[in-house]
Amino acid sequence: MECSTGSASSAIFDNHIAINDRLLSYAEVAQRIGVSIHTVRGWVYQRKIPYLKAGKVVRFIWADVLRWLQRKGA
Repeated sequence: MECSTGSASSAIFDNHIAINDRLLSYAEVAQRIGVSIHTVRGWVYQRKIPYLKAGKVVRFIWADVLRWLQRKGA
């Protein structure tokens, strides 16, 4: 796949979301970092962890969560 400036695909890459990135659920994020789902929900409520929301559905991009963890010092 080729990306050129101004295309829809370059806009996706400019926002740091690669086409192959899969959005993760609360449970998947909790399992990957070793905390409870309740903890992840609390972080979302407190707006601490990066997340995406479409309607009532909350999802996470793993690369964003990793960057957040590194900044947090975990």
